[in-house]
Amino acid sequence: MPRVSVILPFHNAALTLGKSLGSLAAQTYRDFELVAVDDRSTDGSRALLNAWIDEHRLCAVTVVDGPGIGPAGARNAGIAAATGDIVAFLDDDDWWMPEKLAAVVPAHTAGADIVCHGEEWHYPDGRVRAVDYAPLLDRTVPLLVSVFRRNPFSTSAVSIGRARLVQSNGFRTDLESAEDFELWLRLCSTPGVVVEILSAVLGAYRIRAGSQSMQIGRRERAMDWIATEFAPQLPVSGLQRWVEHRRFRGRIRLASAMRLASQGQRVDAMRAAWAALWWWPFPLQEVRQWAART
Repeated sequence: MPRVSVILPFHNAALTLGKSLGSLAAQTYRDFELVAVDDRSTDGSRALLNAWIDEHRLCAVTVVDGPGIGPAGARNAGIAAATGDIVAFLDDDDWWMPEKLAAVVPAHTAGADIVCHGEEWHYPDGRVRAVDYAPLLDRTVPLLVSVFRRNPFSTSAVSIGRARLVQSNGFRTDLESAEDFELWLRLCSTPGVVVEILSAVLGAYRIRAGSQSMQIGRRERAMDWIATEFAPQLPVSGLQRWVEHRRFRGRIRLASAMRLASQGQRVDAMRAAWAALWWWPFPLQEVRQWAART
């Protein structure tokens, strides 16, 4: 059976890292290594990790000092140190169910390059919701088109064949946001890549409290760059590429409008909504999708 490299980057995560590590200790599939990337923590996270290593000693552990340039750089440092056949990502505030690795490894051995699974979404107000990403993948259109329309991947739910991941050169570190989505698109543009989405809920994703306006702006800028980069690559007609591009940009601004409205920033929310309608004046489906996510 293949070995899994679990890449766990952390930065000042002393309050949440213990739960992530605890979910690793509970895995029923035991052939994995932990590549922990300390991205310049100052709050005792490293000491917590060291104590966990001393207590459990259940797998090979490599601790890497991250470059301090954000999640993309930290994950790339972990990829460089990984030795397993499969790479699985786990963020420092998320956790896995005990059967996570035991479920995804057979999907890889059956031929999948990228595997994702369902998650529990844990909201700041205490709500918990099970989310199945499988319906987001439309098998009736080319893979890149489907992922461009609706991202079916969540970083802590994704595992990738290491050879395929190394070949991709990992995450871009020059994007302000959405570097994970950019990598998924780049991988899915590779001929012959095989994706499997499991409906089973095998992990938990912690939704952090409200994004700031600056973070919303960063995400818009990154997603605009992604639209410009990948829309021309879509394997559809020129007119369809134009439609996909405009709908993508409208969807991004609609998401910004919803987030701004939830933070009480009505004027900025209205501006974003008008921009969304300019890019894509048929937003009913996108509104329904956003309502379903919240």
